[in-house]
Amino acid sequence: MAISLLFWACGGMKSSTTSYPEFEWDTNDGPLVIDDRKVENTAESKKEEAPTAEVTSDLESVVKDWVGTPYRWGGTSKSGADCSGFTLKVYEEVYGQTLPGRRAEDFFQSAKVINEKQAQPGDLVFFRIKGRRIDHVGVYLGNRRFAHASSSKGVVISSLDESYYAKHFFKFGRIEL
Repeated sequence: MAISLLFWACGGMKSSTTSYPEFEWDTNDGPLVIDDRKVENTAESKKEEAPTAEVTSDLESVVKDWVGTPYRWGGTSKSGADCSGFTLKVYEEVYGQTLPGRRAEDFFQSAKVINEKQAQPGDLVFFRIKGRRIDHVGVYLGNRRFAHASSSKGVVISSLDESYYAKHFFKFGRIEL
């Protein structure tokens, strides 16, 4: 029960927006993400620019500075952060941008869905831990690695190849900055 509450936390905080037209509501579990968006085909999309070496280096430096931060539901600081709080702060520190909303679901609704071949350092990785809800988010680092705030370990770098994350992985997303 305690673990499920911690995983719910990243997707469970109320945002400043009160209507969710892209969601169905489940009275027991909050909003359920209904995602009909197709992954954009690289042949049909405009060519994506790769992040510069400087931005990638900044991302790695910021993430390393956060590694070891303890997990705290609703937290957004190095004294404690949840997955969405950590992701918000990384985007602010690396890109000088504030992500829309506060929850993993909010970030997903604002992201352009991309496939793994398109994924670049700084893109987001979304997970469905408890079924159809997006309730976990991390920052992609490349080479199938991502940084996130784990409810049991705090801010860590993990691999999409780890069985737990492979099982719950949902989609990659890109926030247009």
